[in-house]
Amino acid sequence: MNENGRTYERLEDDDNLSETDSSMVSHTQKEDESIISLSHKFPTLNFSNTTRSAHFTIKTAKGVMSHEVNHDILHACEIEASRVYTQSDFVQISLGHTCYYGDGLCCVYFDRPLLVKTLFSGYY
Repeated sequence: MNENGRTYERLEDDDNLSETDSSMVSHTQKEDESIISLSHKFPTLNFSNTTRSAHFTIKTAKGVMSHEVNHDILHACEIEASRVYTQSDFVQISLGHTCYYGDGLCCVYFDRPLLVKTLFSGYY
């Protein structure tokens, strides 16, 4: 982290990924496995009565303009934690599962981590 509170991390480029690793392979999740929500991964997040904007920037490919998504991710965590979701609430997609939480909020839970080359995190 530098003096203005921003963190930059350059992840190593892995040009030796196998075709299986880099392809969009569908993975079936066992029925008895639980799907862990963001609120369970980060249970200490609590920003009640504060101004917040937890967002991220998406750039999908070289030459494609990046877009800032200014949706409050912490609000999504609160919605996730507001009730218990069962396996039947999730829909299987090619790379994981998705769940619609209402009011235009849909979260995607990937079966495998996404590989990124650059990660930027701002703190202000």
